[in-house]
Amino acid sequence: MKQGIQTDFPHEELRKYGCYFFCLVKWASKIMDKDFTEGEIIALFDAAMEAELVRKNALVFNPSQVLNLIIGKNIFRSTSIVKQPPNRNIYIIYLQKPGYGHFVLFDRGEIYDPLDPERPGAARYVPVSYREIF
Repeated sequence: MKQGIQTDFPHEELRKYGCYFFCLVKWASKIMDKDFTEGEIIALFDAAMEAELVRKNALVFNPSQVLNLIIGKNIFRSTSIVKQPPNRNIYIIYLQKPGYGHFVLFDRGEIYDPLDPERPGAARYVPVSYREIF
């Protein structure tokens, strides 16, 4: 999945609010060595809504189970929110700036941003917490 996929995504809720979900899809794509199409991402989101793992507004209730749903295997059991960067190769970072929050994926030193990382508003975000999924 390309950086910035969320910016022009055809599904309204995912385009507006789906950064966490896109990070989970990107994580799953690394595990599966698979690039998901827009249609597949929308179908996965619909399946996660049906399983009550996410809301229509893309609020993610159970990230570990969303990952399991996407990869089709029961590998992950839990999610922890921590204040310091985890000692792991891959995790999700929650960023904030006044009035806004955003999620990005950290993967072995690289940052995946579902929004365009070159957008002017990206510069003022600061990390406030981290999601470990194991």
